[in-house]
Amino acid sequence: MRKHVRPNIDISLEMWRRAAPAIRPRPWLIGLVLASAIIRTCAAVLRTGPLYYPDEYLYSALARSISETGVPRIRGTFFHFPALVVPYLMAPAWFFNNVELAYKISLGQASLAFSLAAFPAYALTRRMGVSAGGGLIVALLALLAPDGAFSTNLLSEPYAYPVFLAMLVVAVDTIANPTRGRQFAVVTLMAVLCLVRIQFIIVPGAYALAALVYSRSPRVAARQQWLVLAMFLLAACISVGIGIRRLAGVYAGITTFRAPPGEMIRWFGVNVFILAVASGWVIVPRAVAGFTTFLRSGTERQRAFTLLTIFLSVGLLGQAALFGANEGRVLERYTFYLAPLIAIAFVHALEAAAPRDRLYRCTAFTGAAVAILVPAGSEIRRGATDESPTILGLQSLAGGGPHATLLWALMLAVAAMLVGPWMNGTRLTVFGAVLILGAVGVTGTRQLLKFGTSLGFELGANITAVPRLNATHGTALLTGPRTNRFLLMQTLFWNPQVTRVIDLGSDGAPDGYASIPVRIGEQGELVDAHGAPVPGPFAFDSDTTAATFKGSGRVFPRLPQVIVFGLNQDDRYLETVSQLYAAANDRPFVVSMWLASPLGAKSLNFACGSHRWTERITTRPRRVQIAVPRASRVACRISLIAGIPVSHRKRTVSVMATRLSIA
Repeated sequence: MRKHVRPNIDISLEMWRRAAPAIRPRPWLIGLVLASAIIRTCAAVLRTGPLYYPDEYLYSALARSISETGVPRIRGTFFHFPALVVPYLMAPAWFFNNVELAYKISLGQASLAFSLAAFPAYALTRRMGVSAGGGLIVALLALLAPDGAFSTNLLSEPYAYPVFLAMLVVAVDTIANPTRGRQFAVVTLMAVLCLVRIQFIIVPGAYALAALVYSRSPRVAARQQWLVLAMFLLAACISVGIGIRRLAGVYAGITTFRAPPGEMIRWFGVNVFILAVASGWVIVPRAVAGFTTFLRSGTERQRAFTLLTIFLSVGLLGQAALFGANEGRVLERYTFYLAPLIAIAFVHALEAAAPRDRLYRCTAFTGAAVAILVPAGSEIRRGATDESPTILGLQSLAGGGPHATLLWALMLAVAAMLVGPWMNGTRLTVFGAVLILGAVGVTGTRQLLKFGTSLGFELGANITAVPRLNATHGTALLTGPRTNRFLLMQTLFWNPQVTRVIDLGSDGAPDGYASIPVRIGEQGELVDAHGAPVPGPFAFDSDTTAATFKGSGRVFPRLPQVIVFGLNQDDRYLETVSQLYAAANDRPFVVSMWLASPLGAKSLNFACGSHRWTERITTRPRRVQIAVPRASRVACRISLIAGIPVSHRKRTVSVMATRLSIA
């Protein structure tokens, strides 16, 4: 019988080994970083404004405050937020007295920060015994991760990416050979990582578990890692003294999260699947073989690396599952940091010339089945995917539409099937991974850029353009019960001259940050909780209409006579529940609203103090009058009580105001 040989694979591997020592990694690494930074910056500057509120508003507001005062504040008030490293890194961009320029510089910073991840990815790969050429492949795959799309936003992820990988470089050495210097360095990097993104509070626990399993004895682990243990205990005591909820800041709400175990398991599986695709998909079978080799017969560093990867994966994927189950959202932002670790195991298996054994084939064919089963009936179909560039890219590659999920699932299944029997050569597998990551990354970034100026548009805010106010420094933005929080943050981002937010008729500013509670005084002026007058000028978002005897607008030197929260200035549509405030001094007046319902008759309920009545609104404009006596205040609630609401620009509204006047 003729013996089966695989000459192509052997020749490919031999050529790879011969070429690797001749590669000069430094110029290649620098070239990869510069190319990635330039390309991602060019993509980022195409964005017209922040996308992820409140995150981007929070980081930019803190950075702006730091650049002006050196202290992280939001609207002049200290705001407890643990992850302050990124606002301080962003602060230099806000020295420029130009929001557009500062925004673009900040995006360039994020693109460069993400691209710097190539250096620690390469260093970590080399520590695993991989050649210089293999290290460059890992660096390339790390930069091609679809989650580079987050560098087009003012988020902490691009900054956390290289810090996470740098921490792993030191952590692997510290577990394998725990000197005092390394122990101090790894704890310091963990602290920096948590201050970049509080999500990584799980890293110390993962490190402790990895060190414990590595040493096989709690006593040995405590003796070898005594400095790390002491610093962990000190940090724990400080955290308890400060208070866990206070230390968590805006993330304290996680303590209220609840999810059934079955739902958590499903979301965990979804995030594992997305991570596999974001890692390059076709590299996963060999990566599994690589991790298996590390555990069975690996060096000290390789064992430490594998244990850290296991415990970090459980922690990060578990976080994504918990938040995903509670928010109904695919949170790839929480897991993509693990992708280079999979690439390292893959490249090591390539260079080790691992045979095409049963584990390799089983992993490949299991991936084909998973590619069909997970998207078919999982949370991917039902959950929001705005924080998963991989899913956005796959959907776009499959043409979008109702059958896109089935199409890209079939494409991934075919790719996984090819891995088992055929794609076992070095060049072909690497090329397949680069092709998948490049295609998904480009299309995912394009889709993320198409989302517009704010996710608030997707979530109910009627945003038609960047809100530019012709306001002077010190202007106060007046908010009310119907103010949209996303639109509020967008307006404040683009108008730094608006330094105050004052709140009328509700329990605080809609975005939850600093505001001044006010009420309308006896003389028709705004007063604070102590009865002191609140000075202007006053500005209003586009979802609020304000008017005086001389007209309407967005900015007023004094408080206007009439304010209607929920009446949009751009398209004149009235929300299903709106609030009207009017105040008269020496001169009484009548507020007239001409209302029409373009899609059929509706009934609007007016409740002005003790006076309540109902108006039937049809397609013909109907005049509704509200009298405001001399030296008095009127507060009215306008609500739709009958008829189907109008769906206008993804927002449910009641009727249209053809005109608002004061006489």
